[in-house]
This record gives sequence, C-alpha cells and structure tokens, in this order.
Amino acid sequence: MGKDFAPELSAAPTKEATRILQEWNRGDQNAFARLMPLVYEELRGAGGISTALSAPDHTLPTTALVHEAY
Repeated sequence: MGKDFAPELSAAPTKEATRILQEWNRGDQNAFARLMPLVYEELRGAGGISTALSAPDHTLPTTALVHEAY
C-alpha cells in the first residue's frame, strides 16, 4: 500500500450518528445508548486501518487505540 491509500468509507454510519445526535438534542434520553455502539464500531474501523498502516514495530492493538481515543 502506498501513501495515497484511502479506504472507502460509507456515509451511512455518519448519517445515522447525525440522526441520533439530533434525537439526543431533542431530549431523547436513550439516544446516547444507541449512539455509543455506532461510534465504537467506527472508531474500531478507523483504528484497524491506522494499525494496518503503521510501522511494523507499532505495538498498540486496535482495541487499545480505540479505548485511548474514547
């Protein structure tokens, strides 16, 4: 993979997150519970890409990277 590698990212999770955030803003007390699994999965995907593109001696696993970001 060259430095110009850019994975295809779907807009669907972003649209869903935006919708849930709007519901949360309108007072939906359950929105946060629906949002966090969605955000977590997106962070895991981004973390996996970051880990795959990092130096071979990089030792932080994807899950630890996501937990640090969270």
